[in-house]
Amino acid sequence: MLGFLGFSKSGSAEEVDNSVVNAYLIDEATGEIEDLQIKQVTPNVLNRNTRGIVTNQTDFYEVFAPIEIPENPLARTTSGGNKTSGGVTARISVNYDVNSITGSWFPTKNIYNISSRQAGVHSGFVAGAKNMTKYPGSNSFNYRMGWGYNTLLRGGNSPRAWMDCRIKVSGMGGSHKLVLEQSFS
Repeated sequence: MLGFLGFSKSGSAEEVDNSVVNAYLIDEATGEIEDLQIKQVTPNVLNRNTRGIVTNQTDFYEVFAPIEIPENPLARTTSGGNKTSGGVTARISVNYDVNSITGSWFPTKNIYNISSRQAGVHSGFVAGAKNMTKYPGSNSFNYRMGWGYNTLLRGGNSPRAWMDCRIKVSGMGGSHKLVLEQSFS
């Protein structure tokens, strides 16, 4: 639910090709939130009907969540000492016309355990506020919504998709929550 409540942007005709994408990593022990850099993997593909309303959009985004770990996982201190870089890459792809959402999580090392996976999509309030939330049992998913035609309007009524998971480093306390949200806005 967090994904479709988190943000909105009012759009104009000049902003039609833009999606709003957010990604962040939450340290569940401290509550610290780190904004993450998002990469658009493929360009948006937009189709418009004769009235200029967008009828199809595919978005494909990727984010890397860095989580440094001490070279000695048994070390109790988080400051000082040698650290190993690593983390988890998350990818999301949404096609509102084909009615599909796909995504994945790729840990850089087996030491990063991924759990509490969630993926969801919302049709937008103008389209009848249909929504779907799934709990993938593995690090990749592909779901069909089966909603039929979906008008892609802008602003707070726009369609939204999200995915999140919990990341825990083996042998260490604490965990992080990785969130990737996309809104057609």
